[in-house]
Amino acid sequence: MDRLLADRDATSAGRPRLISAYARYDTLSEDELGVALSEIDERIGSIDQKIRGLEARLLSRSDTAERMARFESSVNLGVAILNNDDPSIVNKWAYRHVRVHIMDNEVYSVEYI
Repeated sequence: MDRLLADRDATSAGRPRLISAYARYDTLSEDELGVALSEIDERIGSIDQKIRGLEARLLSRSDTAERMARFESSVNLGVAILNNDDPSIVNKWAYRHVRVHIMDNEVYSVEYI
C-alpha cells in the first residue's frame, strides 16, 4: 500500500513540473501538454483503482479475522454452556450464537454468529 501511495504522489508531482515547463520555458506545445497530463491522469486513475482493490481485500481479511474471533469465542463459551444441566440456558445460548440450516431434512450448514 505504501508503495502505491508513494507512486501516486510521485506521479501527481509530475503535473506541476509539466505545467511549469509549458508556462515558463515553452518546452512543450499545448498538444504535448494535454497528452502528458492525460497520461498522468490515467496513471493516477490506475493507481487509485489498485489502492481501492487493496483496501477491499484488507477489509475482507479484517472481516474474516473478526468472524474467526467471534467463532472462537462462541466455541469456548459454548463448551462451557453445553455442559450446563439447565436445557433452557443451553437453548438460549444456541439460539443467539448458532444457526443450523436444514435442506431436504438434512443439516446443510452450521453458522456461528
